[in-house]
Amino acid sequence: MEVFKYYSLTPYHVQSLANDQFYMAKVEEFNDPFELCFRLDIPQFTSLGDALEYHRETLAPIINGTQGSSIRSTGDSDLDAVFHDVYTNLETFNKFLSGIQRNTGFPTDMAKKVSDVVGISCFCKTESNEHMWTYYADGLKGVCIGYDLPDLHGINGSLREVNYENPISPEISLDLFSENNKSLADELLKLIFMKNPRFESEEEIRLAMNRKDLHDERYYIHEKNAIKSVCFGENITPENKRLVMRLFSGSGYEDVKYYEAFAKTADYSIEVKYLYDQRF
Repeated sequence: MEVFKYYSLTPYHVQSLANDQFYMAKVEEFNDPFELCFRLDIPQFTSLGDALEYHRETLAPIINGTQGSSIRSTGDSDLDAVFHDVYTNLETFNKFLSGIQRNTGFPTDMAKKVSDVVGISCFCKTESNEHMWTYYADGLKGVCIGYDLPDLHGINGSLREVNYENPISPEISLDLFSENNKSLADELLKLIFMKNPRFESEEEIRLAMNRKDLHDERYYIHEKNAIKSVCFGENITPENKRLVMRLFSGSGYEDVKYYEAFAKTADYSIEVKYLYDQRF
């Protein structure tokens, strides 16, 4: 199985191809403003006893821990007053709980923490995706590189198809934001592989890795034999085609196959043809 990455042939991308590497981005560098979005599942209480137990066992440890800085810094509530009132005023406590998502940067702060730790590179399921050729490969002036999926399995990371099924952002229970909660890490990792269904046409596969395992905390360097195919857009210049051929002419690239992608105006699709003459 192959995954495919689309490139416009900017000097930066050419250098990345020459170095057998791809950039592992932070989430905030992506063009989707809803990356890592989630809603907090926050309880409301009808019993003062249940509220007191939740405050003592769950909420206070979260707020006093490293995860709770954005809640502590909210300007909307006097926490001392709120926690005093919880013993006498259930309505005040429920109001404070409801405001954690609305009035604080708590979900955004959590997403930022994930982004600081995890690097992500994006691929596609196919080399014939018209959306990707249009927006990421310079309108068929660039290339699409096919990488062999098993050759990426040896890295310390996760490679998965993106889930486009949920039309609304998922909920994560506030209870999970206690210190060192493995379930929280699993839930946040799932968010990396979830996207707004409006992006489904990208047919995306993502590679996520801990930044400490990357070169310079930004780049994943792959083996030369991970590259299995090169597909030229039909509008690529002869100079750029020769440039790409030179990049993959050395030892380690002997099995690379070459293709060309054409726009089919009859049905607005992309047709990929094998180049029988691989000499150029």
